[in-house]
Amino acid sequence: MACWAEPNVAAQSDRFGQTLLTGSPLMEYCGWYAALDSDQADRWTSVSSQLPSLTREQRVERLIDLQVWNGEADFPGWLNRVLEQLQQPN
Repeated sequence: MACWAEPNVAAQSDRFGQTLLTGSPLMEYCGWYAALDSDQADRWTSVSSQLPSLTREQRVERLIDLQVWNGEADFPGWLNRVLEQLQQPN
């Protein structure tokens, strides 16, 4: 089975300030999102829709909050990548 994902540059730039998810991390995000139940998907939609109006530091804080409601001991790899990139100096 073939599987691929194309980054939505406009959506990522809007939410993260740049395109951070491509290749394997983007595929992992797609799998993570597909596995969310409807309440989790609604929460992610709410969180991600707020990101454009936040500072870089506030975006990091909101994304770290994902660990709490997602109930995971470790961040998904795609989220680690986003957090690492957002925490780098400009």
